[in-house]
Amino acid sequence: PEVNLRRGETLFTAKRFDTAARSLALAAAAKGYDLADYALVRQADCRLEMNEHVEAARLYQSVPTKFPNSEHGGGATVAAGKCYYLAGNYAQARSVLAQPLKTNDPAAYEAAHWIARSYLKEKQPAKALQGLQKTLPKAEAAKSPMAPQLLMDQADAVYETPDRRKESIALYATLARKHKADPVAPQALYMAAFTALELGDNAAAREHAGAFLAAYPQDGLLGDVSHIKAESQLLLRQFPEALAQYDQLLARYPDHPDAELWKVRRGLVFHMQEKHQETVDALAPALAKIRRPELVAEARYLIGVSQIELGRHKEATASLEGSVAAQAKWRQADETLLALARARGQLKDYAGARAAVNKLIVEFPQSNVLDKAHYRLGEYAYLAGDFAAA
Repeated sequence: PEVNLRRGETLFTAKRFDTAARSLALAAAAKGYDLADYALVRQADCRLEMNEHVEAARLYQSVPTKFPNSEHGGGATVAAGKCYYLAGNYAQARSVLAQPLKTNDPAAYEAAHWIARSYLKEKQPAKALQGLQKTLPKAEAAKSPMAPQLLMDQADAVYETPDRRKESIALYATLARKHKADPVAPQALYMAAFTALELGDNAAAREHAGAFLAAYPQDGLLGDVSHIKAESQLLLRQFPEALAQYDQLLARYPDHPDAELWKVRRGLVFHMQEKHQETVDALAPALAKIRRPELVAEARYLIGVSQIELGRHKEATASLEGSVAAQAKWRQADETLLALARARGQLKDYAGARAAVNKLIVEFPQSNVLDKAHYRLGEYAYLAGDFAAA
């Protein structure tokens, strides 16, 4: 049995999990072997590494049954619950995890964590909070290595409760401040910045993003947090700082999935300052590498409205038509049609201008620019000599 155990451990380290499991099963089945319970746990670990979650759960659950006095019983039961969670069987996970939750075993706090995550997976944040509110006040919970993770679960549950989402910002930030060295701290600080930006608190988003960049300069979320900082600076109209941040992002992460978004937002920095030629110069060369339709539409829109301001109405018409062609229903598609009408009107193409405005009115009945659309429609009808329509 001892040889089978050590052989299984060696094979596990070599990532030969299936062979390791067979060797460990022999050790676990040996009668009278002192480490048989541990061998059974390690056999289950092999199945977990092989993503055989249900089989791993079955083996973990058998530990306290076969070895009632085993010191590994509580941890094995929690591991079984975790496996059911990973298999997507959340109700079964909670059923298994309810057992250690009733004990004073340190494993109870990990059980509370997986129960909370299971409810969050099922979009039931209120039930997740209900369980956490029973666990977190316990003195032992605050001393547990699981304390930061439980606080993260609490913040996530509050975030997932729409009318309480704003409260989650402080919960995430406090967790990151009190547990700076814990692995969940960077994620918590990222969520504080992300949520603040999502809810329009741009100053708080900038503050939390800055704190993250200072504390975790090597973290895998660095690019995402730098984006949040750039975006918050842009929305706070801190244009030089936003431009520098976007330039740094593009230099450091040229192949990032959001690189094309950053190129468009960099162009927006110039547009918001009414630097029309700079907007065109920033976005026109970037178009060749932008693939996402909504970003192509936005880039062409920004180029088009800048060309209108520069008096280049023929070029503007082509840019704005390109925006509509890229994605007809993107976020500012109504404003794109209004700008297209303006460009065509400047070229005395009143029929084309009226067509663009009519399209806006029909396809975007809830648009915030309907007043301008109707005014322009009347103006172009008048310029075309259609006074009754005007």
